[in-house]
Amino acid sequence: MHPRLKYNPHHEHYARMAMEFRPFVMSVHEPMFRSPCVNTDRLGFREQVSANGQRISLADLREFADSCDVILGGSTVFGVDATTDVMTISAQMTRLLPENDNARKLVVNLGIRGATSTQEAHIYQFARRFLPKVDNLFILSGVNNAYMSVVDESQRWTPFGALISDRHYYLRFREQYLNDSTNREVRMISDMEQWLLEQFAKPGRFRTMVEKAYKIFASDRIPQRSVTQHGSNERLALAYEDLKADLITVRDLAPEARTRYVLQPAAIWCGKKLTSQEQKIIAADDAVEPANALYGSRAFHKMFSKGVKGICAQCEMEFIDANDWFGALNDDAISQFTDMCHLTDDGNRILAQKLLEMSRPGPSGESL
Repeated sequence: MHPRLKYNPHHEHYARMAMEFRPFVMSVHEPMFRSPCVNTDRLGFREQVSANGQRISLADLREFADSCDVILGGSTVFGVDATTDVMTISAQMTRLLPENDNARKLVVNLGIRGATSTQEAHIYQFARRFLPKVDNLFILSGVNNAYMSVVDESQRWTPFGALISDRHYYLRFREQYLNDSTNREVRMISDMEQWLLEQFAKPGRFRTMVEKAYKIFASDRIPQRSVTQHGSNERLALAYEDLKADLITVRDLAPEARTRYVLQPAAIWCGKKLTSQEQKIIAADDAVEPANALYGSRAFHKMFSKGVKGICAQCEMEFIDANDWFGALNDDAISQFTDMCHLTDDGNRILAQKLLEMSRPGPSGESL
């Protein structure tokens, strides 16, 4: 058993929640997913939770709130490994709002697992039609862009970018299309493919025959796609270029909001002394994901944080590195991470408190 499941058995609920294709935003979570830990609305976003515990769909926000703060990002914002919906960053922030605010105000969760900054921009563009007045917009992000900047295949479609685990998503989306189609021919193809896959999975004469036929008729017909291999410096430069364009897009889509980019915390980036539990989980992940060694280091974080800070300055956007908050923690007996970048309930609590402090107006009207 992977240590992550041993120490966080509720992760199983997140692991079995599928992703589904949606035009333009690329993917959302399985709509109306139900479990004791994680629940989604009919659009595939995590259910929003009001201060009194009421569950609200993203599409219904304006019925319940006159204003909101928004957290935009990937799986950390979504709340992967939170023990319940009320323990995500956004839900904890909503509960901490002053009593005179929380009756008609929410902190909205716009997290999508695996989202890069480009997907985040498209997600915000889609979601803004449902949002009441936005006071504060936090882009809590960075790890997925960092990961993609060290993976050669991420530049396959430059300048369009790529998806995290794109092979999985493209296969999953094709399967979804075939299964959901009402076209008779498409359904027939889907059923035939499923039958062939089931037969091919069984050792025997059928599989041997198919393998021989493939070698004779099809093996030399697979098109060889040319993939440009970029050096590490060029990959990072392209990643910065994409991020800058995406931040400008989000900034311009939210002119009424005070927008901040918060570089999300990562277990190695923040420099905290890891608990035994955190060490075991991260070691297990490192053994199967070579890219972790490339972007999951203090040296990479220093370089990446500096680069993102410079981009934010060009975009006239406030920049905060949340790794500084976690690096300052004195208590190394409590785990804040469930892997490289996902957080425990306590980790979500720390971020919720810090972000809320930033969103409260001070005596002069500036945020504290």
